[in-house]
Amino acid sequence: MKERVSADTFFCFIHDFPDPVPVLLGIFFIRPLHQDKERIEIPSAEAGNIAWHFINAETGSHDSINRVAIAATTEDILNIVRYTFGITYRKDTIAWSRYLTHVQLFAERLVTGTLLPEEPDHMLYEQLQQTCRKEFMCVDRIRVYVEEKFRQKLSSQEQMYLAIHLHRILSDVIASGEDNQG
Repeated sequence: MKERVSADTFFCFIHDFPDPVPVLLGIFFIRPLHQDKERIEIPSAEAGNIAWHFINAETGSHDSINRVAIAATTEDILNIVRYTFGITYRKDTIAWSRYLTHVQLFAERLVTGTLLPEEPDHMLYEQLQQTCRKEFMCVDRIRVYVEEKFRQKLSSQEQMYLAIHLHRILSDVIASGEDNQG
């Protein structure tokens, strides 16, 4: 059964988008299809995909070098996570859409040199580090990749967001009963 689309579904990860308008437009276009008499089944994650099309159109399709670098970086990070945890992604879920969106936006910030700044208060970072040890182990692998490939340092804020999204995707894989074969 496909998850029903709602605005509430996307407010949980809307902070990943530089502008919430594309997400809301995605929801706007998909919602009538769910309410139609025919009950067309479209995964909620498609609203995120529609949002990405708007973002890609806005950021200028002329910048194909950045788009290629962003796609390659996204794929590298997805593989680091997949191999670290030995998981198979469930690409038909909202958790996957949120995770992929975050990784794509993270890769865009990385490629364009606009990573999030350091968080002045490290309390939340330290609490997450204690609670999500395995996620931070993977974040550390991503941090090494970023430092080696891009010569950039990941702020605690970037590391927290990565850990949170890793926690969500791992929870989704575990909830699905996946036997974690990559």
